[in-house]
Amino acid sequence: DAGGSGTSSSNSLDSYEEGYWTVNMYDAVSGGNVSSTSVIGRYTKIGRQVICSFDAFNNVSTSGLTAGNGVYFTLPFTASSTGRSVGSVQLDTVNFPNNGTMVTPTVSDSQSRAALNTSASGATDFTVKVQDFNGTSSDVVNWTLSYRTSA
Repeated sequence: DAGGSGTSSSNSLDSYEEGYWTVNMYDAVSGGNVSSTSVIGRYTKIGRQVICSFDAFNNVSTSGLTAGNGVYFTLPFTASSTGRSVGSVQLDTVNFPNNGTMVTPTVSDSQSRAALNTSASGATDFTVKVQDFNGTSSDVVNWTLSYRTSA
């Protein structure tokens, strides 16, 4: 017993889904311009919890994307109104803005795209920008994110 006071009328699994989605990179959290680079991602949805990942987003094209804007990756489902996400990403040859030393994918409330945010000790967090990808060899090597949907 974990000491909790919660009760459950059922221990059955009401909703389980696995699938694939096309991951595109945009220069805005909604609307905006889309990169010509894409990759196929995998997801598992259990109830309202989504775990999604993709590998090898190689040679990212930033042609047509607006420098100064953040980069955002499409998600398989829209996030809940409380956003809350946790994830990890491994990047190669991406220039971290403002001396960021750690990069994490994050989802804002009710959004269908995730951003990449940098952080460092004593520094303000920043969203990775279009110009931080050099357009020739920038890679998202591995990307994993867990978040909740509203349905």
